[in-house]
Amino acid sequence: IQGNGEFEFSVDGGPWVAQDGQSSLIFSGLEAGEVEVIGRDLGGCATETKLVSLIDYPKFFTPNEDGFNDS
Repeated sequence: IQGNGEFEFSVDGGPWVAQDGQSSLIFSGLEAGEVEVIGRDLGGCATETKLVSLIDYPKFFTPNEDGFNDS
């Protein structure tokens, strides 16, 4: 985002989230798939929208053919 000062972000039209002094945030608990992320500066000078693909993978990979976490 090109702009000055503080920024806030929204994912898929959700609430705007900001932290003092941050130019980026980490969102957790999102489902795998494509999401729309909007960032804007609080001064109203700049807004940017990006489509982001989220992937999911198991915490463990155990290819022992027991049917759990094999692939």
